[in-house]
Amino acid sequence: MISKTDLAPVAEYKMAVGRVLSVYLDVDQAYAENLNRNFEAAFESKIKEAGRSFEEEYEQRDFETCVSEVRKVLKAYQPRARGLVIFARSTGSIWLRELNVPVVTEVFWGATAHVQQFLEALDEFETYGVVLIDRSYSRIFTVKLGTIEKHAEIHASLSVRHLKTAGTDHLYSQSHLQRKADEHALWHLKRVVELLDHFSRLKPFDRLVLAGATEATSELFRLLPKALRRKVIASATIPANAPETQIVEEVLFLGRKAERLHELQTVEVLVTASRKGKHGVTTLPETLAALNGKRVRELVYAEGVLFHGWVCQECAALFANDMMNCEFCGMPAKPDDDLMEAIIAKALAEGATIEQVRGEAAEQLKLVGGIGAFLRY
Repeated sequence: MISKTDLAPVAEYKMAVGRVLSVYLDVDQAYAENLNRNFEAAFESKIKEAGRSFEEEYEQRDFETCVSEVRKVLKAYQPRARGLVIFARSTGSIWLRELNVPVVTEVFWGATAHVQQFLEALDEFETYGVVLIDRSYSRIFTVKLGTIEKHAEIHASLSVRHLKTAGTDHLYSQSHLQRKADEHALWHLKRVVELLDHFSRLKPFDRLVLAGATEATSELFRLLPKALRRKVIASATIPANAPETQIVEEVLFLGRKAERLHELQTVEVLVTASRKGKHGVTTLPETLAALNGKRVRELVYAEGVLFHGWVCQECAALFANDMMNCEFCGMPAKPDDDLMEAIIAKALAEGATIEQVRGEAAEQLKLVGGIGAFLRY
């Protein structure tokens, strides 16, 4: 789920000050078509498509200025990630972000930044907290957009392990040592919980994965405060010393599984709410009416949907039907063949959250129009 705050870094590029060139590039060096800097050729091909004709000379000039700035960025760029997002404004400012998640090469030119693909990446690859734990050694990470960051590495003060000895004359000693080991293990787990709670406030995450031996993750879950326990989506059997690449791969797998389930549940609740008329709507006309009335709390749409409609140039009202003039302010409305971007921008501007659904959830939502919303009232 995406909120308005998630777009804070690119808010400047959604404001109507100059025009914006939005660039999404697949730069993944694991694919042959991107080797030898062929992603630059892909950019040039898309630029030819985007800049074929302009109504005004100043727009042609602004476009060429933005293209020139992006070319400079790409010439100096050494690919390290899977995708690259660039917003270039005709005033000269540049915003760049590397993504370690799949990106489809696209170029858009318009009054504001085209953020839909960036938003969908944020939605699909939410921020995960990860704890790898055993009785004596643990690590805490966050994984965001395919990139992992380590925040803590915790060692127990003493070696913590189950002890085994033979012979009845050692029973007392064995019991005493085992109890001490268990005490240190518990201390270690409590220390991990304390640090995890601390880092969850400094580096907030949406979901939490507990990884390690089953006994350790079960005990850790029991010790978590309720706020963190509610964020746990899964536990995984991963060695506490596993490499970071293995951690990312496992977390993204578990995350996709949890996300599909969440999306399916969201659509089921939305369709039920819409049918009962209880703070939910589906279909494009009803959703746009709710957006125009500033009643949308959460916008939900299916992956791959394409809507045609009209946008008021004065008040940004949106319409599903042919509308020469806005029914709210009377000013001209302009046809838009890709209305989804305007829908997302309007929802975010009103403080609504955004949820794109995929797979089975998307198919279910398409049966009722491919879009809907939970309402504030």
